[in-house]
Amino acid sequence: MMCFVQIGELVNKIKSEKYKLKLPVKDIIGFRNIITHHYDGINYHIAEQTIAENIPQLKILIEEILGES
Repeated sequence: MMCFVQIGELVNKIKSEKYKLKLPVKDIIGFRNIITHHYDGINYHIAEQTIAENIPQLKILIEEILGES
């Protein structure tokens, strides 16, 4: 779970509006906030689904953004 928190913290530090528009910033930060502040209410099925589906998609988005630089 701490990896989700770290990802949320890092995404929250992005200053570029261009990058923010390409990334699901609100979803990432929202999930980080749930883990950090409402850890007793974490839906582990959603966490597993996020690991399986969303993290690989996020990796692709970040690689595309870095390729543009």
